[in-house]
Amino acid sequence: MLALLAIAGGCVAPGLAAFGLFIWADCWTRSALALNVFKCSLGSALFAVVVAAFFRRPVPNRVLAWLALSSFLGIVVADTLWLASLQILGARRMIAIDALKPFVAAAFGYAILGDAVGPLGYVGIVLTSAGVYLVNAEKAGAD
Repeated sequence: MLALLAIAGGCVAPGLAAFGLFIWADCWTRSALALNVFKCSLGSALFAVVVAAFFRRPVPNRVLAWLALSSFLGIVVADTLWLASLQILGARRMIAIDALKPFVAAAFGYAILGDAVGPLGYVGIVLTSAGVYLVNAEKAGAD
């Protein structure tokens, strides 16, 4: 059951993120920090519900420390900077920039972890990024 929940979350999250970009880009009038506080509070509450419902054993302190560091760097710092960029650049440009993330992830994965992406993986990254670029270029021309 937990594996199905994880797979469903992984499949649904990117679409919801893209949808949310367009909604928040036009509707949110406050600062990126205020949006991040709202988003993190909602996410933390949902995370607590999922952990309480599915994770029935104690979580070691070391795991909690790494989780806290990860959430601070990845959510508090990085998301606040990303949301500020969204506010400045707009949703279309940020989606185009986000299409480069797989290249960055592959490079860091290789440099830090020694994890190499195979040729077919790079083909997928290039095709996906090119598709995102073409859709954004087409919509920018129509505007």
